[in-house]
Amino acid sequence: MKPAVVAIVALLTVCSCVFTTTPPGRMTVTSEPVSVKSPAKAHLLDGSVVAYDSGFRMSGDTLYGRGVRYDLLRQGSIRVEVVPVESIAAIERYDGHLNAGATVALAGIPASALLSLALTGSLTPLFKALFGSCPTVYAWDGNAYTLEAEAFSFNVTRLMSGRDLDRLDLGRPVDGEYRLMVTNEALETHYIDNLALVTADHEPGCKAFPTDAGRVVLFGRETRLARAENQAGRDVSALIAGRDTAWYRTDSARVRQLADSAVHDWIDIAVPVPKGARRLCLALRGRNTLMSTVMFYDVLLKSQGVSSLDWQGMSRRDLPYALNLSRWHHRHFGMRIRTRSGRGFRDLAWLRDTGPIAWHEVAVDLPVPRGDTCYLRLDFLPDNWMIDWVGVSFDNPEPAQVREIPCGAVQVADGTASDVEGALLAKNDGHYLITTPGDCRYIAFRPEPVSGGLEREYFVRSGGYYIEWLRSDWLESGPAAWFQPRDEALTELATLWLEKRPDLERRFFEMRVPVRRSQ
Repeated sequence: MKPAVVAIVALLTVCSCVFTTTPPGRMTVTSEPVSVKSPAKAHLLDGSVVAYDSGFRMSGDTLYGRGVRYDLLRQGSIRVEVVPVESIAAIERYDGHLNAGATVALAGIPASALLSLALTGSLTPLFKALFGSCPTVYAWDGNAYTLEAEAFSFNVTRLMSGRDLDRLDLGRPVDGEYRLMVTNEALETHYIDNLALVTADHEPGCKAFPTDAGRVVLFGRETRLARAENQAGRDVSALIAGRDTAWYRTDSARVRQLADSAVHDWIDIAVPVPKGARRLCLALRGRNTLMSTVMFYDVLLKSQGVSSLDWQGMSRRDLPYALNLSRWHHRHFGMRIRTRSGRGFRDLAWLRDTGPIAWHEVAVDLPVPRGDTCYLRLDFLPDNWMIDWVGVSFDNPEPAQVREIPCGAVQVADGTASDVEGALLAKNDGHYLITTPGDCRYIAFRPEPVSGGLEREYFVRSGGYYIEWLRSDWLESGPAAWFQPRDEALTELATLWLEKRPDLERRFFEMRVPVRRSQ
């Protein structure tokens, strides 16, 4: 081994003591052994990784199992059967069967990346990353890449994988080429099935929005809201009137009520209905707060401990559990669009959560009500949403001309083109491009010129899922049972959110995995 490499390895070993958030000797261990059946990789504090193809058993402060330990440079390996928990920085589940061409056992943070991070002084916060969860998408405007979207942000297992459609507001074609940068800035493994550029050409005077179902709808002239009040009767019209630096979010008093019982917040809007209206389109711009992150990290994953590795690997044989979880999530998370019905309200539509990283715009077509006023309620879990703009249009423009452009050239961080990766992203076929923390891809598209007189808007369509890595302090006590969806979890969430919110909101965007970029 070269002297420089020896020095770096020594640096990694010396610095490793600062990775763990639970000092040695204070680890809360499981009272009963817990067996993990899923393939998993334990990332150790010295930069090496232990691969368990058949899972492992955690008993007390030790992992037991038939593992293969790869050194920092991934050049040498030895068999191991015992690994102290205090030597582990993170554990990830992996789906090795998904891509036969990938060296899954060696996957994770590549050795070259660890060496680069050590040299730049970025290694220390690596295993403390809070940022996530999902691939982040940046668009090129001719001068810089700007954050635009987070792809499939709630597809947290293979069973929950699906496709997303997100607006691209800030990018533009340069020399006939539209370019995206897709990054993995979290302690996650991303399984990207496909990535495509979508164009929507339409007559001037309207705007194109995605729907949760992956369609493109047009939003015409906006009708001014007559009223907008929250659950407490406060006028929030000014907060949701435009895309600006003011937005609505629930106050702490309502969150404290959630800590006692499963209450919701809402915004009631009233808007005049034009005579002869045949279509109603509701659009909004919003994103989740970090409450959704606390739900996923602390209430769901951390509460299960190492059992969450098998939870992330749920398959079709676990459909009854998955359906129960889905119904519970649908009841409390996302956003329900409701309308008055008799003495109460009935549901018209449901919008899924979008993630906490990027603003997301979405639209939904609703039935035109009878009468001269439309009453709608946007119902959601207290402080789970930041809502920047809500708009209603009764126009009925001609449909947009929508085209999907598969990716062309794909470049890795060093600028090398990869035809293999381009082929993996070109189709939604279950063949995944697997990315690990710090990875970056530059993807180019060549859309056809816009037809005369039409306006064009751009979207990114993405498909896949991701696997969250378990941090060292998530390996504390945890039952050998999966999370059970229940309303009591919401009160636990509210209590944790009130406690964690100030520090988490301050640190979240700073605590991301450094990306190896070439541009």
